Amino acid sequence: MTKQKNVSSSAFEVRKSISRTITRLKFLFSIALLSKVEVLFLLILFLKITRIDRILIQKRIRNELQALSNTIMHLKKITFVLLYLLLSQTAKAQKDSNINWITFQQLEDSLAVKPKKVFIEFYADWCIYCKKMEKVAFKNPKVISKLNANYYAVKMNAESTDTIFFGGDTFINKQIGKKRNPTHDIPLLLASRNNKEFSLPAIVILDEKFKISARYFEYLDNKKMLKAIKQTSMK
Repeated sequence: MTKQKNVSSSAFEVRKSISRTITRLKFLFSIALLSKVEVLFLLILFLKITRIDRILIQKRIRNELQALSNTIMHLKKITFVLLYLLLSQTAKAQKDSNINWITFQQLEDSLAVKPKKVFIEFYADWCIYCKKMEKVAFKNPKVISKLNANYYAVKMNAESTDTIFFGGDTFINKQIGKKRNPTHDIPLLLASRNNKEFSLPAIVILDEKFKISARYFEYLDNKKMLKAIKQTSMK
């Protein structure tokens, strides 16, 4: 009798477990169906939102790129202006810190446009005092200022081999091959002295009519150079 009760109890538990399992399966199935619908709905919604967002994002990116392009163009303009000002100031500073030396060819053109006093320095590569004046007197701010303001400053190598056309005449170096230190016609014409060998340094100062006002055949320091320039500028 006891054995039959135990069997009946076991069968009941099995049926109950099967019933619960079936119920759970039905619930899960219904949830699964519902989840598919929800997923489909969410997917459609997501795609719509994504498309709208994509359009907005693309529009915003275009606006940002346009703003960036405008900024770059603006910066380029500012950079160009600053660079121009910097180069102008640099050029002006360099001009003010150096003598504006010109050649005889440039001198003739300059005199034709605007007559002016002329300062000429004849030098040679071997001339020690010429190099010293270059480093001292010709670097003096007062000398530079007065020469640039009141004179056409010409620098010429006395041993030049160039053919120079000036004032309707042709000047060459006839001493090439004849002397150890051949001297060009122009320095011989302007800086020669009676009964004396041509020597350097040689400085020749001329007035507006290209007539010689003064000549110097020695090393001129700052003081002497300024005095020479002042004296001839007052004539």
